[in-house]
Amino acid sequence: MKLPLDRRASIGSTGSTSISMRPRYPPARDHAHRQSLAFAAIDSVELVPRKMAFRAAAGRQFVGKRDEYRRAVYAHAPSAITYQVFVPEHGRLSFGLGVAERNKPVTFRILAGADRNVLFSQTLDDPDAWTDSDVDLSAYRGRSTKLVFETSSGSLGAVGLWSNPLLTNDAPRVRPTS
Repeated sequence: MKLPLDRRASIGSTGSTSISMRPRYPPARDHAHRQSLAFAAIDSVELVPRKMAFRAAAGRQFVGKRDEYRRAVYAHAPSAITYQVFVPEHGRLSFGLGVAERNKPVTFRILAGADRNVLFSQTLDDPDAWTDSDVDLSAYRGRSTKLVFETSSGSLGAVGLWSNPLLTNDAPRVRPTS
């Protein structure tokens, strides 16, 4: 890519990257010869993150917050995503939460069973951080149950992010005795 010297240029379809350049001249005998030998040096590169696009009502996307990137299920509030799962003896559900935009708080709830017991509820409004949590599912051990991941918000266009939901068997580990 040729760039005019002493210019700032944007690269990419969204102009999300800019490069600042200035001319550098090698030693030369005279000014004319020096101008013909000019080359450019990159002084700095500035990367500006693009705003995330969540086009569908719900989906999966790789999302970054500060320096931490995670796979996430996103959902425009209000939403309800339901999974039918078998809960092991010492079942725990671990997950991360996030919101997509500042000033668009989202309330996250996890409901379980036919009676839709509320196992978890929290409202977040910081788009720059992930919040990790977990819930005990031992009340549903040994059977299949519905888990409902709900989002709600008073803000139009709010997007909730569920990162890495993981159902585990958090049984106590028994160490062999000698």
